[in-house]
Amino acid sequence: MNKGHTAASSFNYNDQLFVVGGFTKTIDTLDLNELPLKWMEFSFEFPYVSLMKCQMPQPRDSHGAEAFKDKVLILGGQDDNDVLDSVLEFDPEKNECKEPPSLSHPMHYMQEMATVRWRDQVVLFGGRVKDDQVLNDVFMYDCKTGKITALPSMLEKRYDCCAVITGNTIVVMGGENDDDLRYVEYFTMESFTW
Repeated sequence: MNKGHTAASSFNYNDQLFVVGGFTKTIDTLDLNELPLKWMEFSFEFPYVSLMKCQMPQPRDSHGAEAFKDKVLILGGQDDNDVLDSVLEFDPEKNECKEPPSLSHPMHYMQEMATVRWRDQVVLFGGRVKDDQVLNDVFMYDCKTGKITALPSMLEKRYDCCAVITGNTIVVMGGENDDDLRYVEYFTMESFTW
């Protein structure tokens, strides 16, 4: 990427990869259909409008969140004092939060990780644990059963990174370990390889 993005958000729209913010006002895009692949800066200001829907049991930041057809899962993160192991399920129809099964060992107490939705799963990448150890771990959380499956580890340890999925390929980019990371790596769900 042209610039480092720490704690950024990312999404894929019409085969355009967007990396938004991350201690910068820059939005970088990558057209996945245009070769050679080249990062471009996107100039746009987002309007900010918010509406209170419900309250979570406790405040949290540095968490992962993924939207499904009828719910939004909010995973891990931290509150004012502690790293959290809880999962929240927000129902936008009922405007309420409930707590499905928590993140169990060895995935508990993760913060600043990247997430993507794959089918009925949330895939979590890297992050940091309670003692600030940086991870290259990858886990899948089944939103229906709460079952956690370990996947092959990333090539780089990273936190505050972002990830996006296109088809069955997951791209993880940016973040930090000892330095800002500009390395991009990808994982294919068919072969389970980086």
